Amino acid sequence: MKLPLYRKRVTRSSGGDFAALVMLVILGAFMALPMVYVIGSAFKPLNELFLFPPRFFVHNPTLDNFKDLAVLMADSWVPISRYFLNTLIITAFGTAGHVLLASLCAFAISKHRFPGSRVIFSLIVLSLMFAPEVTAIPNYLTISFLGWIDSYSAVIVPAWAS
Repeated sequence: MKLPLYRKRVTRSSGGDFAALVMLVILGAFMALPMVYVIGSAFKPLNELFLFPPRFFVHNPTLDNFKDLAVLMADSWVPISRYFLNTLIITAFGTAGHVLLASLCAFAISKHRFPGSRVIFSLIVLSLMFAPEVTAIPNYLTISFLGWIDSYSAVIVPAWAS
């Protein structure tokens, strides 16, 4: 029997795609609800914030919580603007470094065969099985040995390797 030169194209049902999309939207909305609740709670006055049972929607929105935060942090040793700057620096450099390093390593491992490439790939997959809490103490000891305690490098560089 002679095989055909081409394969028949398999088509998927649009009903199955639609059902999967609906399920993903429902699941995404369910996962977003806690974040929506927390953001909404930032605009609740204190008496509404501690009601039982809690209300999901804000009935009397206010910006007093943000004003109180600014007043409280104005007397602080470290201003809140410094916290925002730290977050911006760590996020930007951590993400950029991680994406750059991960894409370079992934390209080398996926496209080039070299001695030990399978071992390296197996070690990477094996390392995904460990929770970050397991590596916390060795990570701290390494950072301490390098003299990076209380610096941006202590947070950014380990994120590149994760």
